Parts: sequence; structure tokens; C-alpha cells
Amino acid sequence: MDKKAAIILLESLLDRIERDTESDKWRLTGPISSQEIEAINIAISVLSSDRDVPTTAIQPETIALGPEMALNVKSTKLDKPEDSDITLCMDFGTAMSKAFAIRSSTERPLELALGRRANVDGSVFAVPSSLFITSGGRLHFGQGAINQSLQDDTPGRKRFDSPKQELSQGTIADLGESVVTHEINPTRVPLTKKDLITMYLAFLTDLASSELEERGLSRYVVRRFARPCWDERRTIWAEQLLREMLAAAQILADTFHQRWSEGINVHEIRDALDQLPRYQRPSYLISDGIAEPIAASASRVLNGQAQRHAYMIIDVGAGTTDFGLFVVQENPKNESAWATQIGNGIEGIRQAGDNIDLILRHEIMKRHGILSSGEGPMRKRIIDDLELRIRRYKETLFRLEKLEYTLSDDSRGLISLDEFLGLEEIKRFVTSLEDAFQRVLDRVSLSWIKGVIAPKGLTVILTGGGARLPMIQNLAENIISTRGLGILRSKGLALPTWITEDYPEFGDEYPQLAVAMGGASPRLPAMMKPVMEFGGLENATVTAGNLQISGK
Repeated sequence: MDKKAAIILLESLLDRIERDTESDKWRLTGPISSQEIEAINIAISVLSSDRDVPTTAIQPETIALGPEMALNVKSTKLDKPEDSDITLCMDFGTAMSKAFAIRSSTERPLELALGRRANVDGSVFAVPSSLFITSGGRLHFGQGAINQSLQDDTPGRKRFDSPKQELSQGTIADLGESVVTHEINPTRVPLTKKDLITMYLAFLTDLASSELEERGLSRYVVRRFARPCWDERRTIWAEQLLREMLAAAQILADTFHQRWSEGINVHEIRDALDQLPRYQRPSYLISDGIAEPIAASASRVLNGQAQRHAYMIIDVGAGTTDFGLFVVQENPKNESAWATQIGNGIEGIRQAGDNIDLILRHEIMKRHGILSSGEGPMRKRIIDDLELRIRRYKETLFRLEKLEYTLSDDSRGLISLDEFLGLEEIKRFVTSLEDAFQRVLDRVSLSWIKGVIAPKGLTVILTGGGARLPMIQNLAENIISTRGLGILRSKGLALPTWITEDYPEFGDEYPQLAVAMGGASPRLPAMMKPVMEFGGLENATVTAGNLQISGK
């Protein structure tokens, strides 16, 4: 261990020393790592070599971190992507994040096994959207963040989960001014929400870039990024912020290349972030923001035949379920296609995967009497531990159709999927989804209903991590009515034809990969501005930044 690393570790150790208000003595909070013990031994060795050094010489505020760490700024020395034939799409998800690349000239997909590279349990392509700062001052990412949080039994500690929700649901404000709480960051090194999201995007960027390098390709290829169908104000704010953070993320990805698995010291992170303003960002790498419904559904709605058809795209994420009503037009004669958002046909509700987590958590607590057991350290420990594990419990329940679990007090339980789906809370959740579907149809112009939707029916495209849940599948069945007109709902392709015929290995993972795959495709339909009335379709204009189809 070098001197600088030892100093950083000792400073982290000092961050965990606090004065006990009752005894007025100093005490250490949290365990001491083997690396910190090594740093203490180094300090003793150094001090032992000079007996005249006073013990008061070492104070937290006077420790010098030495010279600044060197940022890897290779990406800033280029002015264009190194391989123009490769398009990468970053899908920064609420619960899980993915990336995918496609070679435009051949439309050959390049699988990026981010999950496998990051040692994610049971996932080849996706990585958890989670960060966790240990009491020792190391920031962990993805599966590492989850693993570290499960080992930390400090009451009140929290992961920084689902960071995308800060963009989708948070206040439209400067995230660079929003310092995270002590429950998330137990150190005295200040970090903002923007800092943590940028670092997560750096982690994601390095995973994707490293996968490209392993195939003999450049790290510096153009990338699109997927985004929800936000309202106009949020889109302008969040897209600009994402562009800025993704450009910065490439510098940080190169700087911390392959160091993510052990976590990164927050002092180094603060140092790197503070140096970023000195350098030009590699913004040439950042291309279009692609609406997630279009990215997820393009390859399932384009068929190479003349069509004008209505699609309800339902994207079931962790924090929200997004409904988007679109009309797709395709003209094979001139090899063009357009997707037009029907005016007032977009709605997002905060009822999604996380709600199912909450319902399952509540049911387990109720079965064990935790809801009514009053306060106490054991109750808090059970609740904190359950909160950390509940997402995995939900996945197990739907995969195995039963869940066997053990709580922190060693009490055990079993719940079947049939029991869970029969809960009143789940029934209300299903009702909220149907109600949202109905509200979208009731709100759009009758000219759209009469002119396109009712005569030809409505194809429902289900996508997102929760697309296979039974209550979501039910949204694509049966007749739904609005203003006296019945509309037949039919389920769209679960998998694009090119997947089933040419790349069946992507089949199981496709619901999670659909956005990243579609976003990287050279065959995206042009995205038109919203049209309120069916008669105004011919005068619609293309939204800037989206691509005209150039495929078969």
C-alpha cells in the first residue's frame, strides 16, 4: 500500500470516529477493514521513525492527500467517434440498466454482457441501478452495492436505489445542489445526487465500453440514450442533464476503468469530479435521446408492408408504468416509416414493479406481526433487512411461483404466487392499470377513435422488466370501450421476428433488452410531433433529433 492510499484510508477511519454525548469519549462507529489496519500499521511505522513528531500533528483537517489523481482524458482529444459503423444505446433503467450495440452496415447486433462482466447474480445483460457507500467510505455499484448493503447492519443505512427516478419523478431543479443524506453517504465527503448518478453512468459506460473493446472495437462510438415519454418541460431539462452526465461519464469510465468491483474511495471520486470542469466533455459521442416506447416497440411494429395502425405501448418499469398511444405509418415504396404520438395519448402512473415490492413487503410483515409489534431494535433490523432484500424476493416469487424466506430474527415463512395474486392490494393494483388504460382512450380525440383505432383494433405492445407479470399480460386482452365504441385489444409480438429467427439466444432477456436493442437500431421510425386530431396527421412534422428509417 502506498502512502497516499494509507492517508485516504486513515481519513476514512477518522470519518467514523464520533464523540459519545453521554460519556464525552470518542468512539468508532462501524467495523475496521483489513486495509485500514494495514494503513494504521504504516502510520505507526512512519511515526516510529521520528520520535520527535508530536502526536497532535495528525489531525483530519491537516492531512494532505498529495497530488491530484490523474484523469484519463483520451476521449477529450478526439473530435468524432472512432468507429462510425457502431451505434450504442444506453438504457439507464429504474431498477436495472442495460446497453446494446448494432453494426449499422449489416444490422448485426453486438451483445454486451454487462451483467456477466459485473458479476450480477442470474443476469447476463442487465446490472442493478444501485449505489451504496460503506461506512469505510467506498462507493459500490450495481450488484456490489446490493451485496455490501446486505452486509451492513448499521440501523438506518440506505442504498441509493433507482437513481433514474430523480429524473423521472423528482423536482426539476439543479441536482448538483442536492446533497445526499447521511443515511446514504455516512462520510464527511459531500456528494450530490448529480455526482452519484454521474458515477453510476460512468460504471455503466465502462462496462459497455469494455465489452466493445473485447470484440476488438473502439470504446469511443456514438451512443444514443433511452428516455421515458416525459412532458415537454421535463424532457428539455432531463435530456440536457443526461447529455452532460453521459459525456462526463466517459472520462470517469476511462479513469476508473476496471476498478468498480472493489468499490472506489469517495475521496478519489470527489477529486475526479472536481477536476472535470477543466476539460472539454466528449459530447461528440452523445447522440439522440430516444423515447423508450418507440425504441422498445419499433422492431415489433414495422413489418415492411404498407400500414397505418394504432398501438398502445405499455412499458412496465420499477417506478412507473407508462402508457403511450401511437399510430405507425409505413410506406415500403420509399422505405420510410413514421410513428406519431396521438395527442393526449401519454400517461405514466406510479404503479409498477416497486408497488409489487411494497405489497409483498407489507404482506410478509403482516404475517409475522411486525406491523403491530411496536418499536424496538429487532423490529427495525427486520424491516431494514427486508427492504434491502424485497426486490429479489419478488423475482423469486414470480419465477418459482412460491417464496420461502427467512427474516433477521430467524423466523421463516412461505407464500405462494396464487396467494399473492389474490391479495386485495394486488387487485387494486390491477384496477389502477386498467383505469389508466381507460383514461388514455377516453381522453384522446374521437376522430382518432373513429378514424383509426376502432375500425382496425388496437395492438398492445408490452415491454419492460414487468411485462411478463400476469396482471400486465391481461391488459392486452378483451374488448375495451370508449364513448360507445368497442375496441378490440390484441397482443403484439412478444419477440420481433428477427430475434426468433436469427438470434433466439436473446429471447429470454428480450423484455429487459427491448429498449436498448431498439435504441441502437438503424431502422428506427421517424418520431413525429404529437397530433391532436386524426385529420391533422398529414401536416405533422418530424421532431428534431430522431432518425428517418432507412431499412428494408
